[in-house]
Amino acid sequence: DHLPRRHPKSFDKIEPTEPELQRVSLAIRYAEDQFEGDAERSSVFLRRASVGSESFQSQLRTLRQNEDGGIRQIEELLKVTSRANADARLDFLVDWLVHFWHDDPTREVLIAAQDNATVEELEREIQWRIPKIGPRNQRKPLFIATARDSFSALSGIEDDSPKTSEALRSMASSQLREFKMGGKQLLIATDSFRQSYNLQSADALIFYSLPWRPEDVDQWIGRVDRLGRGFVAPEVRKSPPKPVEIVTIHRIGDPTKCVEQVFNEYRILESAVDMDREIADDISTR
Repeated sequence: DHLPRRHPKSFDKIEPTEPELQRVSLAIRYAEDQFEGDAERSSVFLRRASVGSESFQSQLRTLRQNEDGGIRQIEELLKVTSRANADARLDFLVDWLVHFWHDDPTREVLIAAQDNATVEELEREIQWRIPKIGPRNQRKPLFIATARDSFSALSGIEDDSPKTSEALRSMASSQLREFKMGGKQLLIATDSFRQSYNLQSADALIFYSLPWRPEDVDQWIGRVDRLGRGFVAPEVRKSPPKPVEIVTIHRIGDPTKCVEQVFNEYRILESAVDMDREIADDISTR
């Protein structure tokens, strides 16, 4: 077995703040009222609502400009999505990263962050909260690489449109080189990079924003679950490759947890799956 072992870990007991509970409740009600019968728009909206903060604020402002209905609901959502409110998901992520790097600050992490706004927010917050990593007497600076979508701003209601393989590879080559070559310990990337580059140097993949399409999850995991990783014991013949931690993060009540439960029925996070169209459609419509 030459492929690395996947170690999926789901953290779904994060206690939300009161504004976060209100945001999810209001978002579900808005999706039911305004997107009835449109599963695609509803899923994009609720996925961003689960993350909250700047990405969701941007989407709400776009809806306020372009939609005729639900303006009062949008205004209520904007109030509980303010940056002034605490972010339990972000707090958990920071704590997890500190623990992950405590013994070995050279380990590498890839965060799947959905869109530009989330990438920029995480870069800013993590750099400020975790300037150095590692054991107390051997701390090292944390270096962060980011991979943004330079094709368009992802502030609208629609998901980002497909890009050609050639264009994605060109974009990835310039933005991911430092991470791939070991110059930085953390890469935060938008969803556009789920299909363009091999990132088998990563020791962990964190779904800060869990995609709702199973093929997107499979593509993300395929970036790190590849041949060419280092070995657990390089000096030992037939030593297995280093494992990859696959991490999902959910506050209590987040719609993303229900999505993961459906994925788990098909073991999407545990192993490579032959994602035929019938299975993908079944998952996506549930």
